[in-house]
Amino acid sequence: MTEMVSLDCVSRFNWDKNLGKKIKQLRGKISRRSLSDQLKSAGCSCSPQFIQKLEDGRAASVEPALLVAICKVIGAELGQVIPAIPRQGKINLVLEIDIYYEW
Repeated sequence: MTEMVSLDCVSRFNWDKNLGKKIKQLRGKISRRSLSDQLKSAGCSCSPQFIQKLEDGRAASVEPALLVAICKVIGAELGQVIPAIPRQGKINLVLEIDIYYEW
């Protein structure tokens, strides 16, 4: 059984070198500068230097909105970068989840 969590509830994803390699592979021949410029045009600020940090795995975490924007620009699905998390096993991608209760 797969449980879905809205990205609106996720404030950051932990990041690592393997996820960065996926971004770099999916980016293909699009330069970091071009990706940065296209993200800026879409209203999402991200420097070529931060894209390099993501790809090298040196970034500690990434906001879902930025990751979604990167995926849109490079023509990838979010699921190609962030794998499904099994119910049993270590959950290492979600750093923080905002939970709201209505009383």
